[in-house]
Amino acid sequence: MTPEEERVERLRQAWKRQEQRRQSQTVCDHSTGVALFAVINPNGSRFVYEGCARCQARLKPGEWVDQNRVAAAKDAPVVEDRRTDHPPCQVCGAWGTELHHWAPRQTFGLEAEHWPTAWLAASAMPAGTRPCVATARAS
Repeated sequence: MTPEEERVERLRQAWKRQEQRRQSQTVCDHSTGVALFAVINPNGSRFVYEGCARCQARLKPGEWVDQNRVAAAKDAPVVEDRRTDHPPCQVCGAWGTELHHWAPRQTFGLEAEHWPTAWLAASAMPAGTRPCVATARAS
């Protein structure tokens, strides 16, 4: 098994554990206290929220902890890793992708919806600064 295959398998196993934990959660009255928890989004960005210390439910939906101002935020345990929610990058195979429109909406308007899209690594999104997009255009 290659190192990349091992990494992908670890991510898949983590996703399975998250799903099992989510499905096994019981009703909680959120009275056991508050703790900080982290979520990693499909594009790899990390967000921290205040949640119930027992069930990890968000206590203030839609609000995130400012990681630059709250020192404990960097040590918040990751309770949900969504990097494998989207397919891997169609160019480099990396996880942590976003749907990329090849025809930008700001240039093509509504016509952009009729152009192809691709799942690209977040690092591949801004044209000209990321190697993945340059590789895709060259091929």
